Amino acid sequence: MATSNSYLWCATALALSTGIKVLLFPSYHSTDFEVHRNWLSITNNLHISKWYHENTSEWTLDYPPFFAWFEFFMSQVVKLIDPNMVKLENLEYATTLCIGSVINSVSSNTRGIVGNTEFGVLPDIEPSWTFIITILSQLPYLVRAWKNPKPNNLIASIIGCALSSFMFGWHVHEKAVLLYLVPLW
Repeated sequence: MATSNSYLWCATALALSTGIKVLLFPSYHSTDFEVHRNWLSITNNLHISKWYHENTSEWTLDYPPFFAWFEFFMSQVVKLIDPNMVKLENLEYATTLCIGSVINSVSSNTRGIVGNTEFGVLPDIEPSWTFIITILSQLPYLVRAWKNPKPNNLIASIIGCALSSFMFGWHVHEKAVLLYLVPLW
């Protein structure tokens, strides 16, 4: 009986979180889209000898050759769907064919360059709020390490503080997940 309640709770949480994410689709745009759009256009329009030297955009191709070839093959498909997407000069190109909404309708809520964001649906968050939340979420780990300074508690506290920084920090790159995953390893 308890197991079926757990499954029901998990299914409900999954359905609710998926529903919220779907409702937020119109407000989502990432600079990752522009990065990959530019890489598609570079590999589609230029000779291979110029792939790593093209600088029309700030998003130059800087991934290994295998990935560049992957972008080249993807550009062949994209060209069939929307030829404007692989035009090299189409910087900041937006289309409803791809992210549901046009880029300019809502500011980006994920950015490849550090900057402030204005959300279309969620309330704007101040840096001071994230600082306070981060410190408050780290306090239990810090108190635990202070009261019982054993190696295991220290490692657990480092992991907990890193996780708090990742979860509540003002500007956090997705690679910062390594801060708490590496000590777990």
